[in-house]
Amino acid sequence: MSRLTSSLSAFVLVLAATPCARADLLVIPPLTISGMSTITTGPTFVVSGNYGPMDMVNVQVAGTVDIASGGYTANAAGVVLSPPLTNQGTVPGSIALTPSGFPFAALMIGNPTLGYFPLFPADANSGLGSPTPPSSFPTMRQLDALFGATFTSLTNGTVLRLWVNDTDYSDNSGSFRVQTVPEPASLVMAALGVAFVLVRRVRLKMSSVQDRVAA
Repeated sequence: MSRLTSSLSAFVLVLAATPCARADLLVIPPLTISGMSTITTGPTFVVSGNYGPMDMVNVQVAGTVDIASGGYTANAAGVVLSPPLTNQGTVPGSIALTPSGFPFAALMIGNPTLGYFPLFPADANSGLGSPTPPSSFPTMRQLDALFGATFTSLTNGTVLRLWVNDTDYSDNSGSFRVQTVPEPASLVMAALGVAFVLVRRVRLKMSSVQDRVAA
């Protein structure tokens, strides 16, 4: 028992000494964004806290959006999943750009002051170049990589909108679901809590055994 307690105590000390993330994490609440969400109708959320260029966003997305009545099905980065040849002449694993310069069906984030940017980049992680791109994937980026090199800050109370990049929403369907991935510091604190509980239970059990032996 004493050896187990020592091991658990050592584990707690290691966790406590683990460096926590130094950048703050922009928290995006769980949201569902319909394929018909436009730059004026997409869901919004209010930023809690102040953030700079080196702070992070760490989010997971799932789902697909169909535009042009299924003529172009893509994930949140705008990477095509189907059909074999889209209405834009593209194939799975590729993208097509709207006049704004961003991929069709890409999930956008921003506001009129900040500008609007793809939340998920079209890259290997989101299936760019793959014949079978994923519909669910994460992204972890610094805010200056998300909002551009001229980004300076997000202040508490800023309203950000999420919407789907398209030119005609009348024939769209499907949706994206996003949520923030817990930051490493939160996971460490949760592990510390579990470890402390285990140590306490072992010590109580040892004390009970010792009392019975003494009796």
